[in-house]
Amino acid sequence: MNQDNKHMAPMNLLTRVLAGEASGDEKSAVNQWLLESEENKKEFDTLKRLWGLTGNHTLSETLDIDKEWAVLDAKISPKKKVLRLQTFIRVAASIIVVLGLSYFGIRQFSYKTIKSDLAKIDNIELPDGSMVSLNANSSIRYANNFGSKNRKLVLKGEGFFNVASNKELPFIISAGEARVQVVGTQFNVKAYKHDPEVTVSVIEGKVDLFTQGTPSEKVRIVGGESARIKKSQEIIKKLAELDPNDFSWKTMDIVFENNTLQEVAKVLENTYHYNFELSEKVKDCTITVEFENQNISSVLKVLQSTLNLEMEQKGKTILISGEGCVK
Repeated sequence: MNQDNKHMAPMNLLTRVLAGEASGDEKSAVNQWLLESEENKKEFDTLKRLWGLTGNHTLSETLDIDKEWAVLDAKISPKKKVLRLQTFIRVAASIIVVLGLSYFGIRQFSYKTIKSDLAKIDNIELPDGSMVSLNANSSIRYANNFGSKNRKLVLKGEGFFNVASNKELPFIISAGEARVQVVGTQFNVKAYKHDPEVTVSVIEGKVDLFTQGTPSEKVRIVGGESARIKKSQEIIKKLAELDPNDFSWKTMDIVFENNTLQEVAKVLENTYHYNFELSEKVKDCTITVEFENQNISSVLKVLQSTLNLEMEQKGKTILISGEGCVK
């Protein structure tokens, strides 16, 4: 893409931000570009409106914008190479519409989004026969040609996948900075926006885990293993054993073995969808206990009696305090 104008930003970078697929560094770069001038903000707003009109699809998956710009730029005389980004947006829009209607069909550009609500687990069968269980407040998004041309989807939140085997079309999940590629297996992906890590836990089969920035550096995870990606650094850490509580939101089976109350609260929040606030005195208290398909009231009663805690519920928030624990 022509860079004669210092205010211009790469089109593929802007579209990645609009598609929600940009990394932290990419978002920072675009934010810095927006701060450079009011003109940049207006140009981005124009692209954003165009993005809405074209169905919020990922331009980079259907058209190489930088390549098209290079072809167009080669045809422009030196005196006219001061084209602004808004002009290019109009050209790109025309290319998208023509190619979309002539070759792929308007349906090819649309996506389906499935969301679970704040307190409900949804079980979904995908067009390829794969099954997905979505934890509360989670979503998946995939193209209408999913299962016939590709098996790519975007996960926000947490999902358990039982993937139908298809060696011709690998199943690929985009979850924040993480990318999970698989042919057929059962695994869990936890990728909530507020969590500093993305966690992938495999029950059976095998998956390849890699980051958005390093697609060639894959880490193989097999049944009984898990791995985590630290979002800020895009570093993959492989764990030899599964944490059974990675699946507690789906199985309702919870195991604590000398876990601190702070660790316990984090698991309970993800399983029962309550918020926990702990006093400083009790957060490091430890407990060893197992729960099998128990409701939140039963779990809290056991914790309260075992650790001599004081509890108060305010809506969906549970306040826990007490005298503390003997070390």
